[in-house]
Formats: sequence, C-alpha cells, structure tokens
Amino acid sequence: PSVAVSALSISVAPVVTPRDILDLADLRFDEWMTSDKDVDGGGKEKGPSREAFRMATAEIARERAAGGAVMFLARDKKSDAVGAAELSPIEFEGALLREDDAAARHLYVTDVVTAREHRRKGVAGALMCALEREAAFGGAGPMAPPATIARLFLHVHADNGAALNFYRGVGGGRSSPTSPPPGGGASAVYGEPPADVMSGIDAKRLAENAGAVGQVLLCKDISIEKTILGALGLGPQLAAAAGQKKVVRRRGGDILVGTGQI
Repeated sequence: PSVAVSALSISVAPVVTPRDILDLADLRFDEWMTSDKDVDGGGKEKGPSREAFRMATAEIARERAAGGAVMFLARDKKSDAVGAAELSPIEFEGALLREDDAAARHLYVTDVVTAREHRRKGVAGALMCALEREAAFGGAGPMAPPATIARLFLHVHADNGAALNFYRGVGGGRSSPTSPPPGGGASAVYGEPPADVMSGIDAKRLAENAGAVGQVLLCKDISIEKTILGALGLGPQLAAAAGQKKVVRRRGGDILVGTGQI
C-alpha cells in the first residue's frame, strides 16, 4: 500500500475513499476556483459549479490513478482537508529521451495546494515528505524497474517567490539535485536540473504535458535506500553495522538494503 506520514497535528495519506475524493475536490474548488470566479453582466458567477467540479475531479482522479498517479490529502486534527498534492509518472510520457536509464525513476510533483488559513504551518512540508516516501516505496507502479534514485520534478511560476523559496530552501538557498550533502543521500532542496540530467529529458514536452509552459523547472534526487531506511527508523550506518541483508517489500519488487559486512 501507499505510505502515510504524520507531522505534529497534520496527517497525510493517499486519496482512496469517496470522502477523500469529495474533500479533495472541495479543497481545490475553494482554493483554485472561488477566488478566480468572475461575475457576468447578468450577475451570475462564471466557471463550474461546486457539484460539477466534484464530478470532474472524481473522473480525473480515476483516470490519473489508472496511469500510476497517487494523490495525497493532508488533514488537521479535526480531520478537515487542509492540503493536497500528487505524484505522477504521466507527465513524462514521451518526454524521456533515455528509456534505458534504469538507475533513476522519474516522477512529477503536481497540484500542490494548501488551504489559505493553514499556510506556513508545515502542511506543504508534510505533503512533500509523503510524496518522497511514495517515490521510494512505490514510485512508478508495480512494473517499475529497480532503481536507486527517485528523481522528482516540478514547475513553479517565475514570479511565485514564496513557492520558489519553499522548494529551494528558505532564503533562496540552492543545492544541486545531483550533488548529495556530506554523508550521502539526496540534497535537502530542489534546484535547477543539471545539464547531464536534462540531456535525457525533452523539457518542452514535459512542460506541455504538465501544462506548465514558461515556468521554472526544478528537480530533486531522492535516495531510495536512504528514504526506506529512514521510514523504517533505521540509519544506513545501523544497517551496515548489522552485517545482514534486509529486504524491504515495495511495489514493483523487493529492494535490498543494508548489505554491509562486519
């Protein structure tokens, strides 16, 4: 099954039930549609009704889930939906120039949204944590080849300073997504994809698939082994010191971790 995470009073879990779909639709409607609605000359609101939006969300969710996408919903301690995000391989259809790159699993982060009254309270961070764990444990689905890295991509509007600072790190600090910090593992923040990474990706096709033409592309590498060990409460050093092989079950096959010898 997909992973779930909890941070303080925020819990994050995959969208599964009809209630989840309904709450996801209402959250997106309230954050994306109500502030943008206009009124025509006859006094009627333009744009879809809430009920029409709910129906469209349910249909799109089914289609994208069939394509390997996983949607997550963040809830507060009252179980109200306060944020959502999606992890998907769909945007990379026709955009990967090197299909034989089995070492990296390419996934796209999309539709990240937080309720206005809950922004800057850790909701977005909890959602990104859930997406990263899903990328490590599940990723591109049961037929995905073994990989050592999950490479997450996303687009951000160039004038959205708050989002850019969030993904790059507070204060705009940058770190190359393929240059891990001391001790190994993925960089802590998103950064502009290096040339060697982009040489295997059709950036124009990716942006078109994502509906993000003209936006800034960022990416981050996730160490699959390190993420799985962290989720299990194990450190790489602990697994190595144990001197025994540990097999972690994940969709798409088994991943062998902790093969150090003593």
